[in-house]
Amino acid sequence: AILAVIGMCFGIWMGTNGRGVFYYHPKFTKFTPLRIQASNAPRTDFISIFNFLRVDGLLWMATEFGFASYDLKSKKYTYYPSGCLEYTLARDARGQIWAGGFGQGLVKYNPDKDQFEQIVVPIGDKDVIQITPIDLDHIWIHTWSNGIFEMDLNTYKVRKLTIAKNTLIRSRTSYQDRMHNIWIGSDEGIYRIQGSSIKKFSGLSNKRVFGITQDPAGNIWVGTAKGLNRIDNKTDRISSYTKSSGLPNDFIYGVLSDQKGNIWCSTNYALSQFDPLPKHF
Repeated sequence: AILAVIGMCFGIWMGTNGRGVFYYHPKFTKFTPLRIQASNAPRTDFISIFNFLRVDGLLWMATEFGFASYDLKSKKYTYYPSGCLEYTLARDARGQIWAGGFGQGLVKYNPDKDQFEQIVVPIGDKDVIQITPIDLDHIWIHTWSNGIFEMDLNTYKVRKLTIAKNTLIRSRTSYQDRMHNIWIGSDEGIYRIQGSSIKKFSGLSNKRVFGITQDPAGNIWVGTAKGLNRIDNKTDRISSYTKSSGLPNDFIYGVLSDQKGNIWCSTNYALSQFDPLPKHF
């Protein structure tokens, strides 16, 4: 299964379950498998990758045993073992790197010591599955079973959030669009936050949301446990695409839009490219 996908100007990186990292170069139209090669890596074969974060010349990865960074110029890996399944990485408006996973809670990268350090905050859950940068002073911490918390970056004080009066559990993905709206995907569907206005969308092919992206035309694409969905940026109308539409598998872990408007989907079976003009995979 392909669990995560991130696009760059020169190709697409994919994180898989049990097969490590794959790099796709559009010019040569081939996939290159890459192992995490570091002296302290817990395994010499492929390691599962659950998320990516690009920061300048480094590609950060959340893996099943810790975090890793890959220098895109020198092609060298650095591994940061934690003994935990790490699930998310994010960079706040100040340039600080935050991360989390299962059993560890919230962690922050210390560039001076070149290590991840645990940040103890009263969120009542050690499973952190998403981090959403909000503004210069705040991030949102998404937990597996205790909802979302807003943290003040100056004081590290937190407060529990409700979204449309709901405590969202398993909100494993978020996205800030070009209009600065915040989209939150959870096991209960997808929400759009526009300032003080919150809208929950109904009509997705499945309410369990795993990935969100925006295409060049401004439309929002949503990957779910059963199909791909397009939310029209003008009408909010939802169109759905499933295996019957040509997807190799209905379970979508991640979605990515390229500059041409193609939508890339990582699924249980393979990576799929959707061309929105003829509407086929």
